[in-house]
Amino acid sequence: MRRVNYKVKNQFGETFFTTNYTVATQNDNRIVRTFLTEVDEKSPATKIWNAIHVRKIWDKMAESKGV
Repeated sequence: MRRVNYKVKNQFGETFFTTNYTVATQNDNRIVRTFLTEVDEKSPATKIWNAIHVRKIWDKMAESKGV
């Protein structure tokens, strides 16, 4: 999944980053740049399970090849 980010310049000339469109456009703020960032939605437990699962598959593949 990806998240929309905004680089915003406020009325005092200060620049800041936000993911909230309302904050980016409130007062006299001006959006300078819009960009996307990747967001990993997997829980830590899922990441661990995936790592263990991948290791098991690699071990089975190595075993079947006789390595």
